[in-house]
Amino acid sequence: MNIHQRSTRIIVSAVVFLVLLFLILPHVMDVQPPLFVRVLLMPADLAAGVISIIGAGPQCHNMGTPEHPICEGTPVDLLFGLVLVMFCILLYPVVTYFGLSLASKVIRRHEL
Repeated sequence: MNIHQRSTRIIVSAVVFLVLLFLILPHVMDVQPPLFVRVLLMPADLAAGVISIIGAGPQCHNMGTPEHPICEGTPVDLLFGLVLVMFCILLYPVVTYFGLSLASKVIRRHEL
């Protein structure tokens, strides 16, 4: 396997995608997922924070008292969360592919 071939970079990116899929999906609906899942889903948390600041995402509907707020989840919230998780899972293979492409270009420049 040669890093300079596009097929190798695609295969490595596909392996990264499958590994992340098998690591993250069993813990998506956990209340307290393991630490490695929380770290891998950090871009989804950041994206959700930015989107909530803008006001484009789902809003929390407080059903409790001001002292003990309870946030009501809706199907839109679930869909929004799953889209963010899939974005995060797809982000890593894309970054891997472009990182390997950049590394290939750097290696080729230093070989000349």
